[in-house]
Amino acid sequence: MLTPFRLIVAYDGSPCADAMIDDLQHAGIPAGAHVLVVSVAERMSPPPAVHEIAAMPLPARGKDHADRLAKLGATRIAARHPEWTVEHEGHAGSPARVIVQRARQWNARLVVAGSLGHNAIQLFFIGSISQKVANEAHCSVRVSRGRHQSGTLRLLLAFDARPSSAMAAANVAGRNWPKGTEIHLVAATGFNGPPLGECILPFDQDRVKALLEPAIEMLEKAGLRCHTTVKEADPKNLIVEEAIRLAAHCIFAGCNDHSLVDELLLGTVSNALISRAPCAVEVVR
Repeated sequence: MLTPFRLIVAYDGSPCADAMIDDLQHAGIPAGAHVLVVSVAERMSPPPAVHEIAAMPLPARGKDHADRLAKLGATRIAARHPEWTVEHEGHAGSPARVIVQRARQWNARLVVAGSLGHNAIQLFFIGSISQKVANEAHCSVRVSRGRHQSGTLRLLLAFDARPSSAMAAANVAGRNWPKGTEIHLVAATGFNGPPLGECILPFDQDRVKALLEPAIEMLEKAGLRCHTTVKEADPKNLIVEEAIRLAAHCIFAGCNDHSLVDELLLGTVSNALISRAPCAVEVVR
């Protein structure tokens, strides 16, 4: 018997979170998925007075509120996806820390969180929660903007010829996509950092095409229509520009592990995409 796809949805009851739930229909989640909706009431500083700690009114109210929000989110997901098994739970604490911990404890394959927008204040708070989850979770993380274009579903795969790119391609190929879904593999070869394994350096069109072939074959076997874009450019800029040009629904970017190199280089790219992309971004582990 196949293990169900295990998905955690971080839900806070905001319009952004509701848009994130709408975005799940574009995420290729298979039927029979097992979903856990998690809401977290953040404990704010300064801490309560001594008598408040003894009575514990704030954490209790916070967790009760989180429980209600989680139930609301679970109800909305179940109504849209009756083929999924949906549970919910509320917590009080640090949202990012709780979500990362529960994802590991629950053995989730994917965490889905929402993103508000692009202005400076929003990016500050996005960076403190969504990016923290994306950087620290043991599993893949999807940051949704809830912006949906009509027509053909278009996905974008950021390809850098590292093992993480093949892993991201396999992740996409294993999802359930509607007929006619397109995937655009984008390779940026103008990165000025040190060579990383099989990174595409220096610029070589023939080498790039050869490295792309296994991923293209895998994705086409999964029924996806593949296209490629290879340019000598900064990856952060090229991927965002291509996502805008193609009206992409989601960008998939691989991440090998949590090494210092990944945090400095790949992490920089994925964080930039989460902050700047016009669509959902899924960091694949």
